[in-house]
Amino acid sequence: MTESVGNDDIPTTVHALIEESATRGVDLQRSDGAFPSGQNGALAERLTPVRATAHWLLTLIKAHEISSNEAFAVAADKAIEFLLDTEFRPNQYTYYARTVQGKDKCNGVIGQAAPIRALAYAGMKLNRPELIEKSREVFSLHPFSKRLGLWERVETDGTLLSYDRTLNHQLIFAAAGATLSSGDGVSELIGVFLRRLKSNIGLHPSGVIRHYVNPSLQDATSVAVDSSRHWKMIWNWIISKYHNYSNNMLKKEIGYLPVNAYALAELRRQFPEHSIWSHDKIETIIQGIKRDSESIEWDTYEQGSMVPYIHLAYALLFLCRDSFQKASDLLKKGIRQHYNSETGLLNKDTADRHGTSVWILVNFPNIELV
Repeated sequence: MTESVGNDDIPTTVHALIEESATRGVDLQRSDGAFPSGQNGALAERLTPVRATAHWLLTLIKAHEISSNEAFAVAADKAIEFLLDTEFRPNQYTYYARTVQGKDKCNGVIGQAAPIRALAYAGMKLNRPELIEKSREVFSLHPFSKRLGLWERVETDGTLLSYDRTLNHQLIFAAAGATLSSGDGVSELIGVFLRRLKSNIGLHPSGVIRHYVNPSLQDATSVAVDSSRHWKMIWNWIISKYHNYSNNMLKKEIGYLPVNAYALAELRRQFPEHSIWSHDKIETIIQGIKRDSESIEWDTYEQGSMVPYIHLAYALLFLCRDSFQKASDLLKKGIRQHYNSETGLLNKDTADRHGTSVWILVNFPNIELV
C-alpha cells in the first residue's frame, strides 16, 4: 500500500483541485502549446505529446469555466493550436500517438480517443464548431463493422490495420465518440457498438472483464474471409481459449477493470436509456464493482489504471449508480493516494509523472474532498 497525504494538504473540492492542477499545469506547457508526453501506463511505452496535450486541454477549459482565469483560456488556445498543427498529423489521417519500434504509430484506436474527445469538448464549450468538425473527421476515418460492432485501427498514413482487439481501447474510443453523438450518424454507430457488447464483452464469473474482444468464431471468420488483414480476428478467438486459464492474464484484467468501468460509465452517462445497461453481463460487472471497489488493493496491480480509485469512483456514480457517499469516499481515497502537496498535481505514487490524469475529474460533480 502507498502512503497518503493528510487531508489538510488537499484542495477542498473537486473544482479546487482542477483549478490548482491547471495552475501548475500551465507551467508545464511548451512554447508550441504541447504538454510533456507521458508513457503508456505500466507498459512504459513512450508516447508523443498528443494524448497529454489533449487531456490537459480538457482540464484547462474546465478550470477556466470554474474560475474565469484568462491564463487558462490562453493555455487552452495554445493546446488547441498544437492539436490542429500538422506536425503530429502530417498526412491528415490519424494522429501520430506513440514512438515504439514495431508497433503502430496510431496506438490503436485508443491513441485517437484523446484528441477526438478534447477537440469535441473544446468545440462545444468554446462555441467553435470547426473543432467539433475536426474531431468528427478523425473519428470518421475509422471503419466500423456493424456485424462485429468494432472499429478498425487506421495508421497515420491512412493504411487500414484491421480491428483493435483490445476491449478497453474500443470502449474508450466509443466513449470519446459519444461526445460527437449529435450528428452524422455517430449516435447510430455507438448504438450498434453498445448492442454488440453483449457478445464482445467476455467475463469472468466475478465480473472482471476479459482483455480482448469476444466475437463469435462465425463472425471472426466472416470478416477474415472478406479481407486478409482481418485474419487476426480468428487468432483472437483461438488465443482467447488459452487466456481463459492464464493467471497472468487474469491479473492484467483485474488491473484494467477500473479503466473498463470508467469507459462504460462514460457511455452510460451519454446513452443512459440504451438497453445494454439492463443486460445480465453489465449487471454482473456492476455487482462485481460494488463488491470489490473497496476490498481490493487496486494500486498493487502493475498494469491497468494509473489512478484506479478515481476511475472506480466515476464508475460507481455513473455506471453502478451506487450511493453518492460510497463514490465520494472512494474518490477521496484516490486523491489522498496521488495528490502531491509539493507539486499540486496528481503525480504521487503513479506512472503519471505530470499529473495529467486530473482530466478525469472534469465530469465529476463538485465533491468535497476533505
